[in-house]
Amino acid sequence: TLKSTLGIPPDALVVGNIGYLVAQKDHSNLLEAAAIALRELPNLWVVIVGPGPLKEHLLEKARTLALADRLVMTGYPSR
Repeated sequence: TLKSTLGIPPDALVVGNIGYLVAQKDHSNLLEAAAIALRELPNLWVVIVGPGPLKEHLLEKARTLALADRLVMTGYPSR
């Protein structure tokens, strides 16, 4: 159900991170690793949950790594 809500295919392998989008959380490294893994795992998707100042930087990095169509960034749900 959650995959469907996020627009991710039901057979996808999902990796991700939950945390504030700042340098010390190293989301950038997660994206680089995912780009490498995608070569062998064509059903790989990345989900990043959390807000922060690096959101635009991470979106641009995903575009550069040809991951933009496999990345879901959700922010935090509102209460």
